Amino acid sequence: DVDNYHSKINKNTQDDEILQDQIKDQDLHATKSQLKQLNQMVSEMKTSLKESVYRIKSHEAEVKRNYDGMVWSGKVETLLYLAVTGLQVYTVRRWLLTNSVLGR
Repeated sequence: DVDNYHSKINKNTQDDEILQDQIKDQDLHATKSQLKQLNQMVSEMKTSLKESVYRIKSHEAEVKRNYDGMVWSGKVETLLYLAVTGLQVYTVRRWLLTNSVLGR
């Protein structure tokens, strides 16, 4: 079993040496050029992704601020309506109780 393992390692080493002799630098020129282009595209995609994430987070923060403002203004508006309604009820009740035209 150990001998089989060592023979596989020796065969892989021999295969690597054979492949190394077959591949020339000029053969790799096109591949290197394509890899540079690919790396540049990946870099551009990462930059674009970062910008998109930043834009999304900015929009989320703006939506939260708008929501908080809407909730606050809704509460203020409700309190004002309650105050005006209470004032109207008080005024009408007082007017009706003091008005002698109704026969009291």
